[in-house]
Amino acid sequence: VAYGVTAVPETVGGAGLVLPDKSALPFAAAVGRVLRDPQLRAVLSAAGLERAAGFDLGASTQRFVSLVKEAVAA
Repeated sequence: VAYGVTAVPETVGGAGLVLPDKSALPFAAAVGRVLRDPQLRAVLSAAGLERAAGFDLGASTQRFVSLVKEAVAA
């Protein structure tokens, strides 16, 4: 369960519940839903592991360096 600010929605992808604002009651309700629903919890857990596997520091670093080089050359 996360708030949908900055890059959080993109980072979470479909592997979590992303809320539109920092209202306490909807956040508590979402956490309660995950705690009470074993099927939802299992789906989010599996999706989270799959999502995390897609992040590669080496590839991200290479992409960042490439973009910086392009920007400097422009």
